[in-house]
Amino acid sequence: VVGFRVSATRTLPIMTSLEEEHGGEQGHGHGEASGWHHFVAGTVGGISLVFVGYPMDTIKVRLQTATAAMRPSVWQAVRSTVKHEGFLGFYRGVLSPLAGVPPQYAISFGSRGLASALLPMDPTSMASLWIAGGISGAVTTIVTTPVELAKARLQILHDRGGGGPRDTFSMLRTAMSGGTRGLVTGFGITMLRDVPGSAIYYGAYEWAKM
Repeated sequence: VVGFRVSATRTLPIMTSLEEEHGGEQGHGHGEASGWHHFVAGTVGGISLVFVGYPMDTIKVRLQTATAAMRPSVWQAVRSTVKHEGFLGFYRGVLSPLAGVPPQYAISFGSRGLASALLPMDPTSMASLWIAGGISGAVTTIVTTPVELAKARLQILHDRGGGGPRDTFSMLRTAMSGGTRGLVTGFGITMLRDVPGSAIYYGAYEWAKM
């Protein structure tokens, strides 16, 4: 069973014990209920973490995208956001990661479980955990790339003069104006981050429990 650890921009799987995931002596019906329990609980936890961490992520993105000559300090960026946009300025673009949490959970849950079942090795082995986790990270990138694209562009909207789309769906439509390729801008580098990140996370989680 897979739950999730979610930052303001990214979701990583959190596993229950492998005994629960692969059924043990509990039977199919109980395992199915457990799976939905962790999915729903993880979704609620993920949404909560987005709300908590998003203001810090907004400031991070603005510092990262500022020019060297105009790059403010953290506190200058915070004060500027409050002064020019108010408290809600910290949550500009938050709808994108919020909308992305449930499908990210479903895709990561399904792809990790399917990969674990199809791999020709012991599903509880470290190698299986790493490989299945990496596959899950690769598949979930399909969702995380457009989610993070819209989020980042909305977060820096004020710094770029405030013109253009001002909500998540308008931003995604604008990204698609040149074709669907616009939605997957940064797909490669996101995959390079998420594949090893998910693989290492699964392995480290189980290793730490030993």
